[in-house]
Amino acid sequence: MIMGVRLLLAVVFLSSGVTKLVAPRQFARDVQQYRILPPRASKGFGLMLPFVEIAVAVSFLTGYFTSWAEMVAAFLIVCFITAVATAMRKGLNLSCSCFGLLYRERVGWITQVRDFFLLLLVASVYFFEKEPRTLFGMFRTLDEPLSIAGMGLSLAAVVFVGYVFRISVKGTRRRLERAREHGFSLASD
Repeated sequence: MIMGVRLLLAVVFLSSGVTKLVAPRQFARDVQQYRILPPRASKGFGLMLPFVEIAVAVSFLTGYFTSWAEMVAAFLIVCFITAVATAMRKGLNLSCSCFGLLYRERVGWITQVRDFFLLLLVASVYFFEKEPRTLFGMFRTLDEPLSIAGMGLSLAAVVFVGYVFRISVKGTRRRLERAREHGFSLASD
């Protein structure tokens, strides 16, 4: 059960990180719009975040350094909750950009509920996973149903993230082409 939660978190962090890499400058500008950090710090945070999310996802997928991944994931989610709460308090009408340009929603209570749910999932892995299973450990015990299910979920996660990345890249290219047709130039291309 906890391994399934860990794999779900891996899919969320991997798809979130990968889709932000499609237009990293745009995401960095989105972070700046929250007006929490100084401009240079928020730009650096925005450019660094996708790589940290991918590292967390890889850790959750492989089972290596999961204590680190759990702490970083919890820290990031608390940062997201704080940023959204600050934007709501200031009355800012912002897009969360949680999944780069693939999926955007206005920050609000739905974003907060989703982030609290993710924090709860991270906490459940932290408190209830006794000894993290590694991806390679699952190969050694493929006769166990949980290992077969875990391998299937891992493969499905990788395929899903690849598909999401492909859709994200195509959508970004179309948006850039439409913007150019209308005489606009985006700094992120």
